[in-house]
Amino acid sequence: VGGNGNSGNGNGGNGNSGNGNGGNGNSGNGGDSAGSGENTFIFTTDASIQGLDPRHANIVTTLVWLPMAYNSLVSIQETEDGSWAWQAELAEEYGWVEGDGDEMILQFTLRDGVKFHNGDDMTAERVLEDIRYQLDPENSPQGMSYPHQTLGIPDNDVEDVTSLDNDRVINFHFDDVDITAENGLSDLYICHPGIREQMSAEEFHLNAVGENSAGTGPYRIVEWNEGDSVRFERFEDYWDGDL
Repeated sequence: VGGNGNSGNGNGGNGNSGNGNGGNGNSGNGGDSAGSGENTFIFTTDASIQGLDPRHANIVTTLVWLPMAYNSLVSIQETEDGSWAWQAELAEEYGWVEGDGDEMILQFTLRDGVKFHNGDDMTAERVLEDIRYQLDPENSPQGMSYPHQTLGIPDNDVEDVTSLDNDRVINFHFDDVDITAENGLSDLYICHPGIREQMSAEEFHLNAVGENSAGTGPYRIVEWNEGDSVRFERFEDYWDGDL
């Protein structure tokens, strides 16, 4: 999605394209709605999103917009030869290294110059704080699977299996190489922990918009009308300038 301008989802009737689990939809440019114009993309669907906290995402209509506002450490991306593979996203590089004894560590070196939507720098300390929050089973939304289970982390061991080397390096400690770890970590969309702390979990779920937009993604969430529409605008300080 390119261009300077806004992007939005609106709940409408059945459309002509975009059939999927989240409902039928159609898309287009322009229109008479607020923020429309030559740099505005409008998508309509008859299904609603669940909320603004990535931890609540488990249906298609929520999952499809998350990469617009948030990034994860690693994601599956298309390569130059047309195949798909796990690649670093908020990380500059990552890989397995040997730890103490038989321990194996999945180590991520974060990118320099990444900004959260409020202008704060992304640091390893902030990223790790949010990861630990999301991996804590006490913070998992009711009825949702626990991310720590996906990663094979025992209950109450979140701090024991995550660590910092310095202000750019985050470690995940495993008993052995885990080929499913990237899949589990790709579901952890990083949010600014300071913005989370200013609100209750329910408030963040409903009001992480505008100055409280908490991601690092290419678009800021500027408005959400529950059951009706969500509006994004381009984040000018996005770290991937080629997008």
